[in-house]
Amino acid sequence: MIPNKKWLNKFKQWQIGECDDANISLLLKRSKRLGIDSKLIQDCLAEINPLISKEYLDPELLPIQLLIKPNQWDPAKSGINWMALQNHHKSIKIKQQLIASGLLNEILDGKQQLYEDLPAIPIKAYQDGLKKRCRLRCKQNNWSIFEHLVNEGWNEFKCKKEVALGFDRYNYLERPALNKKSFLDQGLKQLLVVVGGNEDRAREMSLGGGWNYYLNIEANSRGLYDLKLQSKNYDLVSLVSYTDELREDSKQIIAEINWEQPTTCMITSDEALCWNKKKFKLNSNRQNKGYITPFRLLTRCCVGG
Repeated sequence: MIPNKKWLNKFKQWQIGECDDANISLLLKRSKRLGIDSKLIQDCLAEINPLISKEYLDPELLPIQLLIKPNQWDPAKSGINWMALQNHHKSIKIKQQLIASGLLNEILDGKQQLYEDLPAIPIKAYQDGLKKRCRLRCKQNNWSIFEHLVNEGWNEFKCKKEVALGFDRYNYLERPALNKKSFLDQGLKQLLVVVGGNEDRAREMSLGGGWNYYLNIEANSRGLYDLKLQSKNYDLVSLVSYTDELREDSKQIIAEINWEQPTTCMITSDEALCWNKKKFKLNSNRQNKGYITPFRLLTRCCVGG
């Protein structure tokens, strides 16, 4: 209770000018160590940050200068590359617009990209997945999670270094080359089973993923009967939903894994993320993109979407 009272008293003093910015900043920086209730801090800071969701009003997540002086905050001093930001967001002309337009909050939500070559990611997801090495860098430099993301995190992402779990999946690494002669001698016959949709969608997915054979079924007893009847004529059978987005080399990857591990009976879908720089809303898990249904849970061994 005492730390909370101390915070409330200092915050009120700061609001009326009896406590300077340096003191309130120091208290914010030490708030976790002192045991000050984070919800209490968020409630107080929400009064001066109406355009930022309360859950983000945390000195670990955002720069302290932004939290206490949003109208005077200089994004460049927090590591933001203003040229790169304006190049991607042409409507942002002055620094105050970043907050006033609601763009900053959408970036924190993971709904918008900050830069064209930086995929959108919820700031809390970035925080949760941040590598130990990167956390140490934040501590050494007194950076918030946001400051790491917009500067060093961005630069390391472009260099394909590991930064944060989930975030790194946007930098999909190609599989190493195999002994092509041995691999091509397999002559495997692969079937793509598309559950739901229609014949046209199944054909489209088959061609897009590299399959020569496909089967379109519904998730019912008739579909299971057709699957049982048809699948026995093939070496490898792949099950997908008509709402999936397949990698262009999906069939190739499955065949390679089978060649490397011939005793494996089941291969789960890959989790490489599909990132479209120009259309950030298309960010998605390539395979686990469909609606949650009992069939998808059964075939994916995880929740899709």
